[in-house]
Amino acid sequence: MQMFSAKWFVYMAVLTLSKGSIANNLTSATSDILDDLLENHDARLRPYIKGPPITVTLSAHVESLSSIKESTMDYVITMFFRQEWHDPRLEFNDTDEITMKGDDASKVWVPDVFFPREKNSRLHDATISNRVIWIKPTGHVMLSMR
Repeated sequence: MQMFSAKWFVYMAVLTLSKGSIANNLTSATSDILDDLLENHDARLRPYIKGPPITVTLSAHVESLSSIKESTMDYVITMFFRQEWHDPRLEFNDTDEITMKGDDASKVWVPDVFFPREKNSRLHDATISNRVIWIKPTGHVMLSMR
């Protein structure tokens, strides 16, 4: 019985180390892809800079609406705001999407969206920046902010 337990322990240790190696290799490969993508990417310039405007799809998921003041028409809204577009400069050969968070998300061009007649707005940034970018191998980019 103890021999079985020792073999099981060795098997689990090898399996755990193998999973760690695979995860490290995947992380390394993703980092390499991201480094290649951003090497010549200028976040100041939109895709197709000399071509037609790009289409940006917007969506908002309202989480809460509060502090409504009818007399001044003020209110507080908390929402998840998403933007999606295609950037051919960010196409890559892989099957998985890349996720960028926090400061790394500022390394990619994003649309300059504004809300007319807004009185005040801010991005939620408690503990960390609530900004995430997903990049698919096709160059489809999605930005989500809170």
